[in-house]
Amino acid sequence: MPFQGTHWRDLHLPRGSGRLAVAKVSKQRAISRLLASGQPLPTFVAKTMEISDILRFAVEQGASDVHIQSNSIPMLRIAGQLHTLNCDPLTQEEVHSYIDDLLPTEMRSEKHSRIYDGLDFSHAIVGVARFRCSAFQHQRRAGIVVRV
Repeated sequence: MPFQGTHWRDLHLPRGSGRLAVAKVSKQRAISRLLASGQPLPTFVAKTMEISDILRFAVEQGASDVHIQSNSIPMLRIAGQLHTLNCDPLTQEEVHSYIDDLLPTEMRSEKHSRIYDGLDFSHAIVGVARFRCSAFQHQRRAGIVVRV
């Protein structure tokens, strides 16, 4: 089955295959075909990156996880492989800002004392997805892993 487009949902199916064939094509296999085809993955480029924009992009691309850590470029895990976004490494302040944006309001006051042990919480973007988040501090670098 040849692959057209750069998104796993853009599979080219034989004429007359109908919805049943679409349902049988697993997301994982489709993503694997995309990676094997040698086509570049879509890039995420933004002048001002908001965490909600990164999470929306991750959902659109079928990512399972988003990895963000200070002094590093954000990464998406797609089909088990890590892919960096097309941006500069994030500063400590940007990562803390992302964590603050995702944290429930009742947990924000205890963030600085609990981030060393790890903060686990959930976040939802209406109409997009619900995310499981784990914020941490490792080697004096703040980070967050978001499971889609």
